[in-house]
Amino acid sequence: PELFASDDELLATCLDGFDLDELKTRGWTRVPGTDDVRPFVDGYPFPDGRLPLANAVLERDGHGRFPIYTPPSEGAIDGGGRYPLSLMSAKFHQRFLNASYSHLDGHVGPEGELFCELHPEDAAARRIKDGDLVDVVNDRGRLRAVARVSESPRVRPGLVMVPFGWIGDRTRDGLGVNDLTNDTATDWGGGVAFYDTSVEVELVTV
Repeated sequence: PELFASDDELLATCLDGFDLDELKTRGWTRVPGTDDVRPFVDGYPFPDGRLPLANAVLERDGHGRFPIYTPPSEGAIDGGGRYPLSLMSAKFHQRFLNASYSHLDGHVGPEGELFCELHPEDAAARRIKDGDLVDVVNDRGRLRAVARVSESPRVRPGLVMVPFGWIGDRTRDGLGVNDLTNDTATDWGGGVAFYDTSVEVELVTV
């Protein structure tokens, strides 16, 4: 029956209990039963219900007994060096699933071209204007993109954003942002420290 149901019927089935009129009018609505969203109001998930600042279990597992700050291995915290900008490879697209579907014209067309978003201060220092071609560069590679100069809260001075998802012949040089990102393993969880990445952005003049 779901194959023949209307969008409204599917929404009513999947979002049972939600105020669909409010969702359509405002674009969002609160999840039912979440009026009190205070976390851990009944205590923390530890034997005594309290949050331990000194944690013997973490110490036993090879971490510090107290929370400590570990400086990034590469991130451009002080804005110096050959690659003074920190790179975020954020999700921006709405029509891809990671990189899947980016090969389809009907999906990639509305998303536009791969871009590098910069804060106006960083753009001005490099004589970059909105819409210019730029190269995002570090020792791992050189990625060509279109500059997007923005005062959006997504980027602050010293930080640039190149979204993931654009790959292969959907970019000007066949490269994607992950050709630049750091592949060092994190100290917690064994993931990848891809947000610990430094770059420079250069104006393409020819």
